[in-house]
Amino acid sequence: AGLILWACQRDRFGHDDPNAVEPILTVGEARDFFEYQFSEMLPYMTKAEGDRPVGMTPGDFTPLWDKATRAADRWTESVDLPIDPHFIFTAEFRKIDTQGDTVFKTVNIVQKLVVTRWHDHPIWNGMYVYVASLIPVPEYYAQHKDFGRRFVNLGKNDFSGLVIYHTIDGCFVNADKYRNGKMIKQAYDPVGTSS
Repeated sequence: AGLILWACQRDRFGHDDPNAVEPILTVGEARDFFEYQFSEMLPYMTKAEGDRPVGMTPGDFTPLWDKATRAADRWTESVDLPIDPHFIFTAEFRKIDTQGDTVFKTVNIVQKLVVTRWHDHPIWNGMYVYVASLIPVPEYYAQHKDFGRRFVNLGKNDFSGLVIYHTIDGCFVNADKYRNGKMIKQAYDPVGTSS
């Protein structure tokens, strides 16, 4: 019976990570928190001339709550969901080939909304809402045009590229560099400033 229970748990959670736990944070709680944060930040969110976005703000997209994904680890649980953006962003990679020519490759940037609850962590506690911008490397992008659906915050994935997190009012939080689903570098701003 114990072996069957162990096998079912591995199959149910979809990975072998011993720190993985079943998320308790519901999509409804995440939505309530996002809407509260949005209403608090609304007076401070603006656009530049020509209706160009300033930061990555909720005024620029609609969250798709019916497509939310839940995940958790030892310290954190999150709900992440795709967004329907008003603006599409791209990234351009430049590389010099063996002949000395500069080769340009462009990839689409996909943004997701992430609502996170930290628990039992020595520094971070409470709930936060972020916009995650996924910037795949060109090689990964060429093979996985659906990388936005494949990537799950705190989930098992094979993503290669950068994930940059901002608050909903556009302040940088952190950037993670991934190679084949493993985070290999991280930079963060512990204060959360606009610079």
